[in-house]
Amino acid sequence: MKRSNYTLIILSLWLTACSFGDDDGGNQELPFEVTIIPDITVQVGEVLNRPPGSDITDLVDFGQPSGVSSSDFTLEVQFGQRIIFDQPSSGLGLNQGILYSRLAFFEENPADSGVFDVPVDTLDIYGSLFDKSVADPGSGNAVEFQGDNNRSLSSFLNLEVIGQDNTEELEYKYEIEVAIYDDETVVGYYVIDPKLIVKAND
Repeated sequence: MKRSNYTLIILSLWLTACSFGDDDGGNQELPFEVTIIPDITVQVGEVLNRPPGSDITDLVDFGQPSGVSSSDFTLEVQFGQRIIFDQPSSGLGLNQGILYSRLAFFEENPADSGVFDVPVDTLDIYGSLFDKSVADPGSGNAVEFQGDNNRSLSSFLNLEVIGQDNTEELEYKYEIEVAIYDDETVVGYYVIDPKLIVKAND
């Protein structure tokens, strides 16, 4: 598809020119004063050696302390804060990048303490507790993935905490579904699953 190729070229130029942490116009419009931007690093070469569908959490680092695995790393956010998952600061080759697709949440299994494997219906949390935004389809920060009915993928993912539970902390395991942009080819999907804790205001 000509449009898809054109979009890939734009994304390729953008990935080459951009620097980690630069806000685009969409990010600047968000009113949140506290923004958490994890310093992501990724071993892209090792990711591409794994088949699509693989869990690549062990190949992605979120800037956590030494000795803490990504699967055990917890990001803590409060009401009125946001997290921006952006492009990795290192580990990418020329014309490579991470493309964010879907975000799924899981809560703790009441019958198995510490195991987060109970799916949470996003309709129950988006618009009430969380809101998320990605690049608009057709923009320079989005690309079509022909392997998924031309689904639009984003070079960034914003997750905003717009509500809270005043009675207790809310702890979720969340999975980020991503694809890898590799020299005008989109490969995916892969799964990354760190933890997220939402703390009620003191």
